[in-house]
Amino acid sequence: MSKDAYKKFDFRKAGTSDYVVRTLKTWLHKSEGTFSDSWEAVAGTHAELKCETVLSRTFEEGIRSVGSSCIGYAIFLADDKLPSLACISNEDVIALVSHIVGTNAEEKVKGRKLTSIEISLCRLLFETLGSALSIAFAGSEPLKIELGECDETPQLSRLIPVEELVLCTNIQLVIPDATLNATWLLPRKATEKLFESATGYSFARTANSPTDVVLQIPLDLVGLLGHTEMEMSSVAKLKSGDLLVLDQKIDEPISVNIDDKEIFQCWPGRIGNQQGLEIISIS
Repeated sequence: MSKDAYKKFDFRKAGTSDYVVRTLKTWLHKSEGTFSDSWEAVAGTHAELKCETVLSRTFEEGIRSVGSSCIGYAIFLADDKLPSLACISNEDVIALVSHIVGTNAEEKVKGRKLTSIEISLCRLLFETLGSALSIAFAGSEPLKIELGECDETPQLSRLIPVEELVLCTNIQLVIPDATLNATWLLPRKATEKLFESATGYSFARTANSPTDVVLQIPLDLVGLLGHTEMEMSSVAKLKSGDLLVLDQKIDEPISVNIDDKEIFQCWPGRIGNQQGLEIISIS
């Protein structure tokens, strides 16, 4: 097999590939639609929420990873007010505000403090996230979530003991022309207990085996709408509004590939405000 015949995977990307991480990712995934709808209602603009990675770190390491120019909010979960910390860089807050109000975000932002308007919008962002997480929680009832006061120096926070292990969760906020990143730090042991009380599942019974890690390796699934061939001269003349005729007929299912190999055949459709695919056969 040649070197180009396979893709290298960095197993460190699997992070803490265990059931508590799966539960956390599932929780965030279920909150995506509610967050997008609520944010569009309150901010008048569309944004998508995505959970990228979850890694086990000490709280000190997690705080260090968010950088020095950022803003944070304590997020307290459940009746016992389980503490967690959400942070986002000042630069990303300014980009979000600029997107909403339609101003130029290319000003020099390093070192400057956020304005009261920018801080208020940041709070609105985390309140909307908290509300979506509350509704999407795995328990029989919405999870009680409270947002603490703004912390303009979260890198100095002692909300969680510095040596305590936390789930360092990267959350992306995708808006037109930009992707913003927030970090959510949750105490691992307390989060496990929270999930256990909601699901009745004991995480202590589950070993983080090599097989479990391999099963968490991400794969890119690509839905192919169709193909067409054009001369370079024709491609160069394309402009907005032009139509392209593909070789795919509208009464035929489309294929979904993994690494250029067809795995599924599907019918296209929609799931909420996103496009979706219904699997009809497996190759």
